Amino acid sequence: MLPRASIVGGAVALAVFFAALGIVNGQNLPSVPPPPASVVQSPTQFRIGEKLTYTFSMDRFRNVAYAETHIVSRGLLNGRDALELRARYKTLDFVSASVMSLDEERIVFVDPATGLPLYVRSIDNSTVLPTESISDLIAAPLQHLDLATLIFRIRHAGGSGVFNIYEKGRVFAVAVQSNGVETVKTEAGVFETTVFSVQSDYFASHGLSDVRINLSNDADRLPVLARIRSARGNLLEAKLASVQLLVPDPPAPVITPVPTPVPIPTPTPLRTPEPYVDNEPLARDIAFVLGERLEYSVIAGARPAGRVVIQARERKQVNGVDSLLLTADVISHDATEQALR
Repeated sequence: MLPRASIVGGAVALAVFFAALGIVNGQNLPSVPPPPASVVQSPTQFRIGEKLTYTFSMDRFRNVAYAETHIVSRGLLNGRDALELRARYKTLDFVSASVMSLDEERIVFVDPATGLPLYVRSIDNSTVLPTESISDLIAAPLQHLDLATLIFRIRHAGGSGVFNIYEKGRVFAVAVQSNGVETVKTEAGVFETTVFSVQSDYFASHGLSDVRINLSNDADRLPVLARIRSARGNLLEAKLASVQLLVPDPPAPVITPVPTPVPIPTPTPLRTPEPYVDNEPLARDIAFVLGERLEYSVIAGARPAGRVVIQARERKQVNGVDSLLLTADVISHDATEQALR
């Protein structure tokens, strides 16, 4: 078993190494809201939905820690275009139990165009009560990268270059240089990679050296393998264990209430009266018919005295009322006129 001093040195290197890999994460916080459809988003080196998982080894000890990173979403933070980056890192087994317990989550919002951090929230879960620290850089953003965003700038630049980071109140230059190619086999697959050596006074101030990172040679430029050596010579390695591209859930549609239509009553159409026609036949339940004529003879003694004529003469409308004209005529003979009165 390694001497305790070596293990402690390796654990310190592990703590710095997590940050050097750009590991960021956060609690179960709400994602930034998506921007309106009218907002045109600028190109960015961050791949939305990318989730990377790493396993760590220290010399001959395997799985001493794990880490995962996740580029969650892109939206608006206080009206500014921002990317939400999350991850978690945690030491395991004997390192966590007897040497150093690291269990941290962090959330970082970055400017998609520059990669500079805008808001950082860290949660340390290694103690009984979690502790939290917040750096709000929205009003006065940094002009330099931090360790959490450095790796994304290196990937975007294709590896080589000189970058400035701001850590512990100081600005450090970080020089990255190509140092050959290497085929790396990990749990996530076999990758053809380019090896880049990383040099900075920041690592030297922590007693760390021989910092190397392998980026895949495809368009994604994935950090496949990273190595760092402590002041006591312990070699710490982080290998890519899985790669996922999680598509963010689309924003929930805004449901606009539709008012219930109020039925408009249809007016009852007015019945157009049929035109009145004179002398229409009478109803069948009437005992006589229109035009019927009854004639009666009147006899006085043995002599005819006259006649009585009853007639259903005509049917007409009088003052808007259907009316039937009935007539009765008395016709007398001259000799009997007095008798008929």
